[in-house]
Amino acid sequence: MSWLLTTATAEEARAKSGLNWQEWAKFYAFAKEEARRLATEHPEWNWTNVPAYEKSRVRDSINAQLRREGVPELGEDIIRWRMSICIRDVKQWAVNKNCMPKRSSAAAASPYHHVPPSRPYDPIRDF
Repeated sequence: MSWLLTTATAEEARAKSGLNWQEWAKFYAFAKEEARRLATEHPEWNWTNVPAYEKSRVRDSINAQLRREGVPELGEDIIRWRMSICIRDVKQWAVNKNCMPKRSSAAAASPYHHVPPSRPYDPIRDF
């Protein structure tokens, strides 16, 4: 049995999982909820640096939810594939919505990203 690459498409991952579309949608929802929790509790983490005990807890939680829904359990490679993407997406969405602090970087300090202060309304200039 081959290991699913992190660069696999969603269709490749779904096909490898053996889930139908409804089961796959449930898996997506459960994984997204776990990603939200991880991103909220540990905004500095991505899936690569999540501790092994936490990865096991996430896998067990997702598989338990799938079992309750009558969906077959998934292997570590499918969960790794989804969580890598999901944590990144949840964090990016939160940064875009100003829900989480952005990482400091040289680009953030660039004068090209500086937003000028707003000026009061001028009826001549702003006509």
